[in-house]
Amino acid sequence: MRKVYYSDNIVAFGTHSECAALSSSAEASWLAMDTEALGADPGTMLGLTNLQRIFETAKFVAFVSPTDQESERIFSLFAAQFLPVEAGGGLVVSPRDEVLMIFRNGRWDLPKGKLEPDEEIARCAVREVEEECGIRGIVLGKLLTRTYHLYEMNGQRILKRTSWFEMANDGVEPLTPQTEEGITDIRWVATENVPSYLENTYLTIREVFAAAKRL
Repeated sequence: MRKVYYSDNIVAFGTHSECAALSSSAEASWLAMDTEALGADPGTMLGLTNLQRIFETAKFVAFVSPTDQESERIFSLFAAQFLPVEAGGGLVVSPRDEVLMIFRNGRWDLPKGKLEPDEEIARCAVREVEEECGIRGIVLGKLLTRTYHLYEMNGQRILKRTSWFEMANDGVEPLTPQTEEGITDIRWVATENVPSYLENTYLTIREVFAAAKRL
């Protein structure tokens, strides 16, 4: 299943069995729409303007397909409307089992940034963590998950896919926020304090913590 986050809304693409599990997830009030009912030209229903109207009454929408192949086709039709952007980021853990979090644009976040030309996504993730937090010595771990984030900038509608990696750091080096990226605070957050920080974060960041089994 793919989930695309738009502000505090979610649009999901999956099969009947995958979407059935949503009813027992943390997010409530899912509106399920069968893709077989979209007709020969589903573009109108998948358009952002139509989704914005749906979001006025339902925060979470799922397009449900009979097969994985059909779900991928519907998602591809949806994604084709937007400018694709690739990004990488990390959930960094210290030997004290603390998590590195940044404060940007009024919410707690995880360090991440856009992929540069000819750059591997894992290297991008490490570089962005180092640049945004002013540290070195990042040890790269496994890929945790990929999240999709839809937003508008300079008149363009963008679909960003972020690859999130598990990372480690000794947690000794002083932290220096990359202020030109809007970061005003960086902290090593103890495990028991993470839930309070996640009360003021993005749905995508909660997904990363869930993938790391830290919720």
